[in-house]
Amino acid sequence: MASIYLPVTEPPGPDNEVAIIKQLWGKDIAKGPADAYRSYFRYYSTECRRLQMGISKESWLSSTMAAKTHADILFIVRTLSLESQLYRPDVRALLRHRFANADDLAMNRSIDFALRAWLTLNVREERFSLHTPSTPVMEWDDNTTLADFVDRNFPNASPTSSAPSLQFDHAFTIASMNRLSGIEVEWTPCLADHLRFDKRRRIVRIYPFKQILLDQLEIRTLIPKGILRETVLSLNLLFPRWDIHTDNFMLQYDQTFHLEAPFSDPHPQHLSEFSHWRNRLMELHQIFHSPPIGWTQLWTDRRNPLQWYTFWIAIVILVLTVVFGVISTVTAVMQTCFAYEALKLTRAQVLSASLD
Repeated sequence: MASIYLPVTEPPGPDNEVAIIKQLWGKDIAKGPADAYRSYFRYYSTECRRLQMGISKESWLSSTMAAKTHADILFIVRTLSLESQLYRPDVRALLRHRFANADDLAMNRSIDFALRAWLTLNVREERFSLHTPSTPVMEWDDNTTLADFVDRNFPNASPTSSAPSLQFDHAFTIASMNRLSGIEVEWTPCLADHLRFDKRRRIVRIYPFKQILLDQLEIRTLIPKGILRETVLSLNLLFPRWDIHTDNFMLQYDQTFHLEAPFSDPHPQHLSEFSHWRNRLMELHQIFHSPPIGWTQLWTDRRNPLQWYTFWIAIVILVLTVVFGVISTVTAVMQTCFAYEALKLTRAQVLSASLD
């Protein structure tokens, strides 16, 4: 534990990462797949650096936090995990045994950081929303228990009977959406932000910490188990390990979670297998199967070969019709010009002969 008494403003090193994962999710990665947490610690390190964002030291978030080390953050996480039914003032009272001189604001900001690290939710004050402009912030107030706060930030489960009869095809992957529909991806460290689609920018948000989801499925956690399972299923669906286009796509972003075990999980086939993420998946499916936009998508989208060939043959015929029409017009104009010149020459010759 001594290694985690590093200032929280400094990103943790490899030894600290082992201790942090063990404390947060009870996983010993000293001899295990540490690479599976690489993207998470990129996020964790970014959060540490954000504590010192500002034009002066007085404006740094770290200067108004009770927690000063990674050990302090982990202590807050342990307290929150044991007291999830308490309100925030009660949690502050428990934490004052460690942070005796801290005021409420310093405690709240330390709790927010702990929740970001533990639950990967974008819990922060609205005044710091510019730290994460693409991700909506969520604030825990004094009138809600932590368990209720977490629940209300996730979509409610829908009854299976209300699911439309929609079957996923093999092309329904993020790599295909990017290649055929021009949909871009932004990786979000906020689990509640998963699968949110920005229609204006045509960007879908994807939560990439698959290993953390798997770890939380094995322990007691505040995140609903249904959310965790469905998120893993959605990642299996949208990033299949057997797809070469997905491999190439993930290589661009230095992401490898689609290759992480276990591989025994079934590949989802129907929308009815989802209840929490159903509406977001359905919206994504509808946009993906909408008519292509732009010439690049029109050329690359060959999911319907008959439609593709019909469209491009019609384009070729149209182009040839225009080309031959232009040629005919130019030829007619040239013929008219030649006839006019011949007429002028004939008139000149007649006039010359009459003068002689």
